[in-house]
Amino acid sequence: MRKKGQISIEYIVITGFIFVILTGLMIYAYSEANRTITLNKAEESVINLVKIADIVHTLGEGNQALTWINVPGAIESFEMTGRNLNLDFHIQEETTGVHYRSLAQLNGTLPTTQGSYRIRATAINSSHVHFDIK
Repeated sequence: MRKKGQISIEYIVITGFIFVILTGLMIYAYSEANRTITLNKAEESVINLVKIADIVHTLGEGNQALTWINVPGAIESFEMTGRNLNLDFHIQEETTGVHYRSLAQLNGTLPTTQGSYRIRATAINSSHVHFDIK
């Protein structure tokens, strides 16, 4: 009888140990998936904005185009400096950035809170593109 009790306790300990390891792996996989999704959202938003800016810039003064972007949470800054579009945000207590360069000088207003936004890009003149939230 004593051996059966010992074997049962050993099975419980082994099962508990496996459960703890699997729980740790699941938590890690979940956090990495969230990190990847947030980074992809940010990159897709910046790429869409730069592409639409390049299109209206190429078409010339007065042209406009609309695009949708999905802004991730925890935005630190979303700014345009010259031809550069920069989106900096926090992922798991770490600041990460997505930076792309346009053909045109960029200015205007971009959202800094999480959500989906419709953005209008307008070619102001031969060198500037203006963004606003539509």
